[in-house]
Amino acid sequence: MELLFVIGSIGFMAGIAMPLYGRYQERVEVGTGIADMIVIEAAIDRYQYDRMERSDSLAEVGMGNKVDPWGKAYVSLKLAGNGANGLAGQRRKHKNLLPINTDFDLSSMGEDGMTHAPLTALASHNDIVRADNDGYFGLASKY
Repeated sequence: MELLFVIGSIGFMAGIAMPLYGRYQERVEVGTGIADMIVIEAAIDRYQYDRMERSDSLAEVGMGNKVDPWGKAYVSLKLAGNGANGLAGQRRKHKNLLPINTDFDLSSMGEDGMTHAPLTALASHNDIVRADNDGYFGLASKY
């Protein structure tokens, strides 16, 4: 009887601990993604400062091989400067389809690997985004 009680107690504690660990792991992954994006943004800004123009890709700034915590490549979209024409439909957008950046978009497609330009789309909710021209880094669902 005592053994059954001990096994039941262990099962109960594991049932409580597993969801807490899952939420903790998610926070760590999002935090890592945000930190990576801040480093990438600094590389993009350094490239612009040195060359007086925005980069066309993350590879140009030495970050082409950088992957998010889920093993997917970060996505960058140049919005201003030469070569940015015709990209209006690809911009990340918030409510009322207003662009979230004017200089460049930088994001991770999140754990599910799916995304859509409007942050309100269900596929974008777990994306990590840069918004307000570097005023916000975090989950699209919380922006």
